[in-house]
Amino acid sequence: MIAMNETFMMDLAAYRARTSGQREAVLDYDRGIRYTYQQIQERACRLANYLTGTLGLKKGDCIAFCSSNAMAFLDAFFSGFKTGIIVTTYNPKLHPRELTAMMQNEKPKVLFFEDALADKIASIEQDIPVQHYVSLFGKCDRFPAEFYDDLLASAPPVFTGQAVIDPEDIQMYLHTGGTTGTPKAAMLSYRCVFFNAVAEIINNGLHLEDVVYVLLPLFHTSGWNVLLIPLLYLMNALCGVQGIAAAHLMADVGAAVISAGILLHWLRASVEKTAEV
Repeated sequence: MIAMNETFMMDLAAYRARTSGQREAVLDYDRGIRYTYQQIQERACRLANYLTGTLGLKKGDCIAFCSSNAMAFLDAFFSGFKTGIIVTTYNPKLHPRELTAMMQNEKPKVLFFEDALADKIASIEQDIPVQHYVSLFGKCDRFPAEFYDDLLASAPPVFTGQAVIDPEDIQMYLHTGGTTGTPKAAMLSYRCVFFNAVAEIINNGLHLEDVVYVLLPLFHTSGWNVLLIPLLYLMNALCGVQGIAAAHLMADVGAAVISAGILLHWLRASVEKTAEV
């Protein structure tokens, strides 16, 4: 067993804050906010304090997201290195029946959701094991739920309850596409996520100047593991967006061309098509 903050493989946010805290880590394009690695570390600590201190969650508990992409996904990813809390994500377009079955199986104690899904979540609230609800993009008046920005602001930016985690402990549940039935959860360990990142860095020839345009949903493994996590390990800037024209994004960010297979082809096609309009 090893403490998470003792190795580069483990507490990534703390490592980056210590070695390159003022380097830009993420651009939340929708909100017009740029975050350094020091700010990423503070956000992860705030969420870790909320989950373990306010709610009493512990290592091995599960939290879930049912939402379009948001900065909170990354906060949860980084805070997991500190708490050992497992992160899972659900496709917000799934039928309530499918969401119910998946949550009954994985038993998340906290559900982070976008306010547009309040009616869908309310329809299954009595059938799922969720104990706490957090609305991501706006305050929810459909049922009791905390607003993410508020809880993050009220939590301390330093976390002292570092969990002791083995590399074989589960870090994430990521789901199959569900083409032959209800999506099934794959259990990814910390070691698995790390070495997948190493493999993607080598396979795609990623380097320090690459910037990823996060267009794939974070309820899918491709959203996390093809570029996002590998580039976080490489200490890169990341562009987090939900639906902006790629040409406008690239012009505003001044980003280098993405050096990775299908995303590179998609981005080039999108830029060329936008330029023709």
